[in-house]
Parts: sequence; structure tokens; C-alpha cells
Amino acid sequence: MGGLAAADRAKVIRFDPKDYADSSTFRVSRAQYPHHGVTIRVIQVEKIDGRTNPPPRLCRAWLEVRMQGKVLRQLYFDDIESMGWFYGIFIPHNQPLDDYFLATKHGDYDSRLLMIGADGSLTNLPGGIYFLTADRRFLVGEQAKDTHALIVVDVASRRVVIDGWNQHAGNEVAKWYLDATGYFFTEYAEGSDQGPAREAPGHAFRLDLDRHRVVRVPMSAQHLSAAKRIRYDFDLHGARDCTSIPQ
Repeated sequence: MGGLAAADRAKVIRFDPKDYADSSTFRVSRAQYPHHGVTIRVIQVEKIDGRTNPPPRLCRAWLEVRMQGKVLRQLYFDDIESMGWFYGIFIPHNQPLDDYFLATKHGDYDSRLLMIGADGSLTNLPGGIYFLTADRRFLVGEQAKDTHALIVVDVASRRVVIDGWNQHAGNEVAKWYLDATGYFFTEYAEGSDQGPAREAPGHAFRLDLDRHRVVRVPMSAQHLSAAKRIRYDFDLHGARDCTSIPQ
């Protein structure tokens, strides 16, 4: 099953620690994160004995935004599937924004970027792995479905302004770079999924953050080698699935 919003409360199972008391079957992690006047509470239950029953089969997760003991917003994920990728809610150890607390959800072929505001608002967007641009205006990264695609989020408006699924933005992102003109990325060469990963030569895809578009441009090996390599501020290399501790 995928994630269920708080509005669909009829399907939300309330967390009761007695339901997951068997430590040979379940691993439970809980954490609270203060953010200005609100608290973000994350609870995750991981199935560790490999049995189908009792549920979840893999990972059940709750994210609550609370103020003075009252739940303002909630996301509930009944049984997050791995789908060959990481799964669960992930809390970045380093929070890049002052105004927003960030978390990501992975699994179900539907990775999400969760932005919690100081006022208790919760914005649920496509995304998952990201970096923050130098001007702190955009979160740039990838959304994982059956394959990965580019996602760019405007921080101030909390909305997706470039969606690689809706406009041609190459194949999966290989590497990110920054030069005097701005940010650009290379794509993987054809056949890289059947051998060593290689960047496709001769071209790249440049972000036009003013017009909210991606432009394919010629790219020489010399220019590429002179550009600055950009790495994600938060990706999942070495991450542990279905845990509420920051990573």
C-alpha cells in the first residue's frame, strides 16, 4: 500500500506500542524534532522476521506535525514497499533551510519531499534526493518512480517548477555540475544499465531557473572537466531503511 493523508482518517491505524511489542518480529524507532513552534514526530515500524503476517510486510510509518500536544498534520504510510530501492521516511542529519524542516519518503515507486513550515504547514511534493542551490531558492534533485527523473522545487512557493516526467529532461541524471552560466547535468549513456555507468558524451542538460525549463546543450569534454562537480546535500548512500533517527 502507498501513503495515506490524514484526511483519510478512516484508514489510518493509530500507533499503539503494544501492537509491535514483539522485538523478534518488529523494530520500532521513534523520534521528535523541534522546529520553531512545532514538533515533528516520526514513528516507523520495520518488519524484521520476513513473515507476511502480521502486517506490515516491510515498513509502516507515521509523520505528525504537533503544536502544544495537538496534531496539526499527519501522514500515514501503511505498508511501504521497497521496489528495489530504499524504503521508509528519512530525516536528513543536516537541515539546509531555516524556515522549513525537510524529510523524504522512499518506496512504492513514489519518492516524496516533505516540507514542514514553522506555522505547522506540511507540503508533500515529488522528490527524494536533492541539493540546495547557492542562492537558496531551489531544491534540485530526483524523484524515484520506476526510474528516476529530475525535480526542481521553488522553496518560497513550495511548488514543483520543473518536472522531468512532464518535459524532456534526458534519461536518468548521471552527474551534476556548475559553471559560470549555472547548473547542468549529464545523462547516462545508452547501455549503461547493462555495464559500467557512463556519462553520455557531447551534450548536457542545463537548468534555466528563470524560465523553469531544461535546455539540451552541446558539451565538450574540456568544458565538462573544468566545471565544478555538484553532489547532493541529501542522498541515500549508506542510509538505513525505515528508521526515525537522522542520517
